[in-house]
Amino acid sequence: MTSPTRYFSSRYDLCEGMTDRARCVLAAAHQVALEQRSAAIEPEHVLRALATGDRGVGRCALEALGTDLPRLLPKIVELIPPHMQDPPAGPEFGPRGEALLAAARSAAAELNHFYLGTEHLVLALLREPSPIRDLLRQNGVTYESAFEGVKRLLGQDA
Repeated sequence: MTSPTRYFSSRYDLCEGMTDRARCVLAAAHQVALEQRSAAIEPEHVLRALATGDRGVGRCALEALGTDLPRLLPKIVELIPPHMQDPPAGPEFGPRGEALLAAARSAAAELNHFYLGTEHLVLALLREPSPIRDLLRQNGVTYESAFEGVKRLLGQDA
């Protein structure tokens, strides 16, 4: 797997305020995109990385809502955009990936967090219409339920 430090060394703006786990997820998403010969890192790569990585708050929130990401892995893989014949040397975040990061920062602000963690990536995956959001909704997860789940996990039940 790509080292998060190596991957983000020239991308400081991208990782500013990000937890180590979130950095690892994005580095793993980069690796998935590379292996899949994708032109860009997309939300599907991020969900696959969340499904196969360590359990952070985001994955724990999904599991608390009854979502078994490893069981959904084949469906997640089906949603990954088709590969290119000649992909770029190293995929970067495409427009959908950039929008995901912006939505994650927005979710963090909504929770009054001054960091970006895996929980914010999960909330971002549920915010915008996409096949990923549809898949998670089919498994009973909405933005609202995940938002409340994250708050519970972090002891923010007010």
